[in-house]
Amino acid sequence: MVEGKVKLKYSASSVLSHLFAQGVVGGEVFMADPLFREKLNKILPDENKLKDPSASIDTKKYQIVYAIISYSKKPLDIPFFSKVSLKNARKRLAVLGYEVRFQKIDSAVPTKKPRKTALQRSPTYMAIAANT
Repeated sequence: MVEGKVKLKYSASSVLSHLFAQGVVGGEVFMADPLFREKLNKILPDENKLKDPSASIDTKKYQIVYAIISYSKKPLDIPFFSKVSLKNARKRLAVLGYEVRFQKIDSAVPTKKPRKTALQRSPTYMAIAANT
């Protein structure tokens, strides 16, 4: 699993759209840049290291996961333009061969007291995970 954690103060669809764009860039670089994979391999735990970071990547063996931590028990609903950005990110990543998932992570205890809504103050999480 290759993962990146992004803590965001969500206040507009632009923040989530930026996260979705980061997933696309991450997927493209992971697939296309052996030097990036070599540098990444140096910081990965042994169980997640790539056997040969200079070898071509079979993106069908990986998935991009966009997950949002929410303190609300309601179903996650993101703004319209974020939905459009997510749909476009999914299409771009699917063309590259990745499986793309979007999920809500329920959290019972917020790390900070939300001021407006739980979604507006949620940390977000994006991961590239090996399908095993």
